Amino acid sequence: MNFTVGIYNAKVRECIREGDIWNEEESNISADFSEVLYFDYPNCASVEQAEKIAEHQFPKAMGFRIDFIKSF
Repeated sequence: MNFTVGIYNAKVRECIREGDIWNEEESNISADFSEVLYFDYPNCASVEQAEKIAEHQFPKAMGFRIDFIKSF
């Protein structure tokens, strides 16, 4: 099964919404993550597998959040 996962970063989003400038160099996280970005995860056995892979690539501890997971 193939999935698209929408991911944003809560820390980036909060910073930008408060009118501050996000320091990409210091954090190594793009300011683009203030919005939901889409990533494709092809050939996953289940939605849980896609979620697990996404969470590994985009850790919650760094502020990343999954907004949605859709099959395609």
